[in-house]
Amino acid sequence: MTTETVLIIDDSAEIRSLLESLLPFAGYETLSAGTGWEGLGLAFHARPDVLLLDLELPDIGGLKILEQLNRANLSIPSVIMTGYGSEGVAAKALRLGALGYLIKPFTAEEVLATVEKALTMGRLVRERASLSALVDRQTRYLQALSTLSQALVNSTDCDLLFQRIVDAAQYMTRADSSWLSLRQDEGTRFRVVAQRGKTGCTSLEFCETSGSENVSSVLTQGSPVRVQAASGTSIRLQTEDKVKALLQMPLCLPEVTLGLLSVDRRESDVPFSEQDQELLQILASYVLLALERNRQPGQGAESTR
Repeated sequence: MTTETVLIIDDSAEIRSLLESLLPFAGYETLSAGTGWEGLGLAFHARPDVLLLDLELPDIGGLKILEQLNRANLSIPSVIMTGYGSEGVAAKALRLGALGYLIKPFTAEEVLATVEKALTMGRLVRERASLSALVDRQTRYLQALSTLSQALVNSTDCDLLFQRIVDAAQYMTRADSSWLSLRQDEGTRFRVVAQRGKTGCTSLEFCETSGSENVSSVLTQGSPVRVQAASGTSIRLQTEDKVKALLQMPLCLPEVTLGLLSVDRRESDVPFSEQDQELLQILASYVLLALERNRQPGQGAESTR
């Protein structure tokens, strides 16, 4: 379990020494600063789990520190330390996001209880924000899939539908680029039929074995590919483009792979997730449905172009 870190910002060496001695006995690591600017720098650099902040500092007040943290969108559970008669200022600190305050002189029990309470409240705030973001993201995904489903039912323009699917793939996986390729006739050549991204595909046509060795299985074996480049290296796509993270989903029928749906990251090496793979699989199934619906009697599944 990771040890939680408490940053102490107080110009009193006695207070800092007391807290630096007390908190480790409760399992916390400590950092300390005697001035506001020094403490603010530590807060940005170390990202502590809790901040114990004196309101009265010689250079920059505790309220200003809270304002700076809020302006930088840096959320650190904070506890204000103040003397008797400063409760009004402490109330302002609470409005700026502080989760509690300690009135000097305080006891060891008060410190530990307040720090634990701040940690608990901080966790709840983060969990609520995470849950809210998840609900928002899932809602947007469902809306995008619903729009695609309606287009699949109502549209007779495969080119337009393919472009919408590629757009959705980039949007839903937060990719830099996305593209769709389909097999040409009965041969081993594939062609990019829709794409989205800052830069277009370098090569619009390729064969089954094009690209780096670790991506060829998507067409030769009909297996999804989800890979991340090692540090300082890149992955070469079938289109000859080089990327840092890649997710590709084959468009498979029982005896043939009709093409692939691809998303990639070219500026970031953040890997794609299992959820991204599940989303891409759903979008790939939409492509197969569109191909099946538009297949002419007596012909094999092929590109509509």
